Amino acid sequence: MKEFTPYLVISNEDFKKNAAIDLSEYTKTLQNATYCPWGVALHYLREYNPNLAVAFEENEQGQPYFLTENGAYLKPYVFDKQTGKRTPAIFFPVRNNKRQAVADVMMDTLGNQMQRAIAKVIAQEVGLAWSLYSRIDESMLELEEASPRPAQTSGAKALIKSTNKTQHDDMDF
Repeated sequence: MKEFTPYLVISNEDFKKNAAIDLSEYTKTLQNATYCPWGVALHYLREYNPNLAVAFEENEQGQPYFLTENGAYLKPYVFDKQTGKRTPAIFFPVRNNKRQAVADVMMDTLGNQMQRAIAKVIAQEVGLAWSLYSRIDESMLELEEASPRPAQTSGAKALIKSTNKTQHDDMDF
């Protein structure tokens, strides 16, 4: 059994200080989403939080990604180089340039997604460029809401995402 290590928690005050750092001159725009490039995020993490770094949880083979039949995901986290404490890992699905999960993962795709995951975990856990990433998450919700859903027919089984259980409509038992 793995020994519990207390999680690293960035104080609310430090998070707000990092979030207030203006990185707008370094941002890029792709598909109507403004983001902070990973190199910029790492540079400012090192400049303003020199004791922090980013790492990835590894699978059983020691690789920094996890594969499923539906695609791949990454689990980046921020850790303190002095204390060894770390944040919880965030779930970061590997996506193509249309923001769709991909099942056939290529190494260049993983490399690109690892760079994006570095920038996002820095924003989410430390606060650097947080305003940009909170807007990107909102745009992802808008894309998902705009996606057509398969029509449900009476008597069909419907998957409830939040519980991962099956709901039965008008079925006799």
